[in-house]
Amino acid sequence: MTTTIEENVIVPESTPLQETQMTVQAFEARLLELDIEDRNFELIDGIMGEKAMPDWDHASISGYFTIILGYFILQQRLGRLVPELRINLPNDQFNSRQPDIVFVAATHGAFDGGAPLPIMPDLVVEVKSPRDTCAKMRLKANYYIDHGARLVWLVFPAKKTIEIYDAADDSIRTLTADDTLTNDALFPGFSVSVAKIFEGESL
Repeated sequence: MTTTIEENVIVPESTPLQETQMTVQAFEARLLELDIEDRNFELIDGIMGEKAMPDWDHASISGYFTIILGYFILQQRLGRLVPELRINLPNDQFNSRQPDIVFVAATHGAFDGGAPLPIMPDLVVEVKSPRDTCAKMRLKANYYIDHGARLVWLVFPAKKTIEIYDAADDSIRTLTADDTLTNDALFPGFSVSVAKIFEGESL
């Protein structure tokens, strides 16, 4: 999936720690050598980088999704909503990504609690931080969709918009504060005003 949305200047989201590509195996070995308490690292296309610390908008919006959508998912027994979960796909040796929030449907069954997720989640949510670019966010969305995600939500706090990438019909659409966020395929019966997401209000 590709997008024709403007702002296609690409800069690294995270601070690169090496210039040559490394594999997931080398990345995991490097993590063991580092003091990573309270720090998050990713491997994106073979380049290891440290994720930026979230600001207030990023943290509060991520927390809102975790509480509001997570509670709905638990009530309906749809699966698990998890923040900051690393994804290592067996057929991709150059990516070990850690999205802001992921949803894994209950139909996938249980996974080893001590290992990164070996499948692409059904939903991936990424919230733009100040040092992200829109282009970098959209490259992430395309990666997730191309590797099996059913749905990606890109959240842009400054614009108060959410871009919806839906694998079901290969579509990209943008929701504004006047719209309602829903997805009956994954979350039947769930809906929340986009404005409330950015304001942190209850359903």
